[in-house]
Amino acid sequence: MSISVIIPNYNHASFLRERINSVLNQAYQDFELIILDDCSTDNSREIIETYRNHLKVSHIIYNTENSGSTFKQWKKGIELAKAELIWIAESDDYADINFLATLVDKFKDETVSLAYCRTVVVGEDKRQNLYQWGEAMQPETWNSDHTFIGKEFINSFLKYRNVIPNASAVIFKKKYFTDVDDILKMRYAGDWLLWIRLAEKGNIAYSHKTLNYFREHRDSTRAIKYFEEEKRRIEEYFIVINETSSVAAYPFKPFDKAYSWIIDEWLLKMKTFGLKKALRPPYPFLFLLRFYFRLLISKF
Repeated sequence: MSISVIIPNYNHASFLRERINSVLNQAYQDFELIILDDCSTDNSREIIETYRNHLKVSHIIYNTENSGSTFKQWKKGIELAKAELIWIAESDDYADINFLATLVDKFKDETVSLAYCRTVVVGEDKRQNLYQWGEAMQPETWNSDHTFIGKEFINSFLKYRNVIPNASAVIFKKKYFTDVDDILKMRYAGDWLLWIRLAEKGNIAYSHKTLNYFREHRDSTRAIKYFEEEKRRIEEYFIVINETSSVAAYPFKPFDKAYSWIIDEWLLKMKTFGLKKALRPPYPFLFLLRFYFRLLISKF
């Protein structure tokens, strides 16, 4: 099966060459590479241009102004893609040489709409740690390969948290990238919402092999931003959770401990921005109570 690999870059010149090479050097070679730059202000263009004549590179596109959302770049790349499978290879991450070979094999099962692998987090000090966001729920599950029924994956995991580490760990079917207008308006939780919609349309294949290397650094989307951006991040979390409450087949359980990570994140924001700002909506507790109340009412 052929894959379209999309690298959406913005100001990741220091990581870009390693990322591109980790794609080009894959053991599985049936792919095209699309490189998109979102008006970077560093020397990304200089690095990208060294790959212009590579046989695997089908498109190099530079935006004349920043789009404001990586998800808009995803859409642009997917519209250019010729293959039936999509890999969004984030520009600050890198992959094991067997990443594509391992995950493409999962699509021999035609019911699979998305396949992903285990991820290693690479810190600024180069220290590597296994990404364990999913291990907080059913920890034994992630030690072996599985194919989950899509809607059961939503019910067991995605309605509570985004257990899929990051886009670089994922391959999905292009034909299911639909109904994304609201995702394009997001900055932080659009991937989570997309995984949910892909899970509604097929099954989820998981490889326990650690084949994706996700970088955490001060410029990553997960780093703490200024207050208004953090406010927006939490708002997006609740948009996604609210949608899953209507998708999930099992009854919603108010104050489920599986949502405690939101409280933990709020406490971190309170430490950063102070109590007065942290108590402003959409931060818990008052907003969280209103959120749960609204969901409870919708069940009757």
